Amino acid sequence: IYLSPPYRASAPFHRIWVMDWDITWRMLKIGTPIGLTIVAETGMFIAAALMIGLFGIAPLAAAVSLGWGMHRSVQRINSGGSILMG
Repeated sequence: IYLSPPYRASAPFHRIWVMDWDITWRMLKIGTPIGLTIVAETGMFIAAALMIGLFGIAPLAAAVSLGWGMHRSVQRINSGGSILMG
């Protein structure tokens, strides 16, 4: 691509190793709330699963089978909220 005539004038890979801090900061500003939301939510589900596991295998299996569908829908809502807040 770099040596092809249509792209030679625009030099697409000229600054490939130079960090653009403005773009990096904007990406972190957008991605950090979403990342923290996903980490917190996953941590809460893990903690809940560990506590339900104290009751035995059957309650844990029931909670996991019922909770997976709810987890995906709640995660979509939380991610959407993070995008709007960010």
